Amino acid sequence: MGGGSLINIISVDPLLALGEALGITPDVWEKREELERITYTDSNFSQERATKLTMDLVSPLREAYGNALTCSFRLGDLPVLDVNLETNNKSLEELFETIKDSPTVIFELTLNKTLLVENWLGEIPDCHIFLYLFPKALQNFLSSNLSRLENLLWCLESEAPHKVVLFVPNHEIWLSGPYFAVLGGEQIEHRLEVISKPLQETDEQIRNMYKTCQKNLYWQVPWLKHLTPLHLKIDGQIPCDDSIAKALLIHQVNLIILYTADRTVGDINKPSLSTYAGTNQSVELTLMNPADPIEENALVGVNYLMQMLEWVYDPKWADDRLRLAQIVVSQSLHAAGPLDRYQLFLHNAPNIFDGLKWHWKAFIECKVDSYVSQIQALEDYVADTVQEFANQVTSMVKSLSDTMLAAVGVLIGSFIAALFEDEFDPRIFAIGMGVYALYVLVFPLIYNMIHQWQQYKVVCGNFEERKTRFEERLYFQKVNEIVGKKITDSKNRFKLWFYVTITTYIIVIVLAILTALLLPEFIQNTTTLSIQNTTLQNVTLSTV
Repeated sequence: MGGGSLINIISVDPLLALGEALGITPDVWEKREELERITYTDSNFSQERATKLTMDLVSPLREAYGNALTCSFRLGDLPVLDVNLETNNKSLEELFETIKDSPTVIFELTLNKTLLVENWLGEIPDCHIFLYLFPKALQNFLSSNLSRLENLLWCLESEAPHKVVLFVPNHEIWLSGPYFAVLGGEQIEHRLEVISKPLQETDEQIRNMYKTCQKNLYWQVPWLKHLTPLHLKIDGQIPCDDSIAKALLIHQVNLIILYTADRTVGDINKPSLSTYAGTNQSVELTLMNPADPIEENALVGVNYLMQMLEWVYDPKWADDRLRLAQIVVSQSLHAAGPLDRYQLFLHNAPNIFDGLKWHWKAFIECKVDSYVSQIQALEDYVADTVQEFANQVTSMVKSLSDTMLAAVGVLIGSFIAALFEDEFDPRIFAIGMGVYALYVLVFPLIYNMIHQWQQYKVVCGNFEERKTRFEERLYFQKVNEIVGKKITDSKNRFKLWFYVTITTYIIVIVLAILTALLLPEFIQNTTTLSIQNTTLQNVTLSTV
């Protein structure tokens, strides 16, 4: 970077002195100043005025502006004089001689301010620097609509984030923010502090704010392509009585409203009316222009509105907080008249922000209570489901136990019934065991086990439905964390006992049938053998 004072190096005095000599008033230069250059063209410039040009005027121009200045006189298409480093008294004499017979000449002057700043400061990464020699011209520029400021200062949407710095040497001012700064007067000496300060927000944060706005809010016309209130954010104490600061603050407020109101309408060039919709009412705010009169103390609230905006656009909560902000603003302004709401919005900014945070706290506490209740309900439901599976297992085990006890009873009862006659009646025993086998097949095995399986499927289906509903209200990971392996382990335990019980019933049925078929014959054979042995013993005793 170059050294020295910008006030001395980039001075408007040589241009004003030239204008004074040639009959160009300061207000003309002021009107001709644009963002990147000052241009003046007059095809009927008086020859008499042109002869007022002297080296005392040319030398300061060359020293102050160098190659950034283009100044020429022409007669039609014939160049007569180009003011440059080689211009001298002889050049001026030739000019005067050439134009002496012509009443008018063509006079053109262009001051390339972008090149002027580059010559002095060099290239600054992540920073676009502009110069305004006339404060009124800067004020007029900042009074442009937002879309024009976006197009000229922050150019392309795809461009990486950068800081815009405006130098205005003839106006004492210091405004500095993450993406925007205005330095003037003696404050320009502190330019390094502003230029070298790194950007605070990232490109992703800026883009997310714009996307969130476009997703949740309605603009009649897409006035902005990427500009957000963060671009015009200014930190520190702001002189509200300064016309340049006032224009920036009004733009800030309008951007904040654009980014928080439910809907905004206007013409193709700029928004004009925003609506905040509450629960039972809605309010409309007419957006102000930077040139409109406003109470100076009202602009103090801009800082609170900017804090509110950044709080609302927290990436984690933006959707909910935007809706809540619209309700709170509509409640705060609905009693005021349409013409008073804009300034009331500024005056009440601290109370609106405090009320918004209070309502959010209540809203979140309600959400937290609901969240905790849902967690407790899920934990209870998991425990109840596990208990249902356990009850089914208990029921199957009890039924199996009863069936086994009944098997012993049937076996003994059938055996006793078969012995009521003088001889063992195998038919009675076989019928008893057969009836028992048929009972076990029909009731405990088929009926009870089908019922148990159907009940198991109902419990599983109900749990999956309830689990899906819980996942809609709680985080998916939290639901899985609470459920864990409890339900899976219970299902596996049920299936194990289910198949063990079925297998046992089948074994009992098979054993009952085998007993009915084989035990009577065994008993008969045993009885016959016993009778034969007894008879043989009696014969032996008689012989003796």
